[in-house]
Amino acid sequence: QQRQARRAEQVVRHVVLQARRERGCAHLSPAPEAAYGCQAADVRQREFLADVAHELRTPVTAIEGFAAALEDGTARSDEDRTEAAEFIRLEAARLRELVRDLQELTWLDLDPPLRIELSDLGELCREAVARQAVNADDRSVALQATGDQVTVATDPAHVTTILANLVSNALKATSSGGTVTLTTGRRGSDAYIEVADTGVGIPAEHIPYLFDRLFRIDTARSRTGEAGSGLGLSIVKRLAILLGGRVTVKSTVGSGTTFTVFLPAMAPARSRVATPVAVSE
Repeated sequence: QQRQARRAEQVVRHVVLQARRERGCAHLSPAPEAAYGCQAADVRQREFLADVAHELRTPVTAIEGFAAALEDGTARSDEDRTEAAEFIRLEAARLRELVRDLQELTWLDLDPPLRIELSDLGELCREAVARQAVNADDRSVALQATGDQVTVATDPAHVTTILANLVSNALKATSSGGTVTLTTGRRGSDAYIEVADTGVGIPAEHIPYLFDRLFRIDTARSRTGEAGSGLGLSIVKRLAILLGGRVTVKSTVGSGTTFTVFLPAMAPARSRVATPVAVSE
């Protein structure tokens, strides 16, 4: 177990360092602002490094176990070998998702510059629906985008990432015959995107922790028991903050959940605003 823990920690450190190198922050810059940003990022990364290493141990252990069964002949029948291979594939996919999200969060912790352009939130929602159409059809869930044309100055790539995470979660939480709806509009000076599902809902006691890194509800809000990386909503929160906005959630167990992302008409070059507000009904 100690050997596995050390191996997992080495993987995490490699991923974090690689992400920092790719984003130009492998070492502290002499510029005071850049130095402060990197130091703050280092502190945030260390805070959850051990937790990520712990998350890596489970799939690594499973892969080692099933690989050993294939190697030593424990998995004797064709059925056993097929099952072992499938488990290895699933755990490898889980590792890939965790590493990808870890790289994304590491990058976002460095406060990357935004690429601001006029963007129609309605069009971004329709594109998100198109990307997830096959996934929704496979689950027999109706996925739709409604609402007004809402044009804001924002980073469309970041909004696309927010939508990808929220829509993916909503589909996992929604049973066959259910609906996931993306709605755009304006409230006061803010534009908003709502992602509402008719899924299982979230217990009130879990609402305050939804955006914590690596937090997962035991049911994973999933009708099939699919487990995500536990980092998706943290990415949503971080992106909303970078865009000068915020994200809220309302949920009723057994009826569904609505995530609402509020964005200003003009996103700041860099923003550090209040953390997301969570509301339970």
